[in-house]
Amino acid sequence: MGCSHQTIAKAKRICQDHDFTSTKQIQQLTGEDLAVLFEDGRKAVSEAFVGFDVAAMVKRRVGKHKPALRVLWAQYLDTDAAPGQRHYSYQRFCRIIGDHVEVND
Repeated sequence: MGCSHQTIAKAKRICQDHDFTSTKQIQQLTGEDLAVLFEDGRKAVSEAFVGFDVAAMVKRRVGKHKPALRVLWAQYLDTDAAPGQRHYSYQRFCRIIGDHVEVND
């Protein structure tokens, strides 16, 4: 499944904590139930950062005339930020795009 030992151990611990003993019990869980059980905060959208359309950025990188990621990041830095919001660093911007490509490519 491509899971780490830590992820498997966490899933096992959650199943034990909630007395899941059959596959049928797991299959009856909704996506919302699973999100609550396995919440770790990494996928949560933070209001502290200026968001951007990741899919649109990736799409701009496809084709003959693709701009460098540093150019796309510079354009992202030109977007308006609400009071209290920050822009992602270049490294984080690249990681967000890379994660999107890895999951969706």
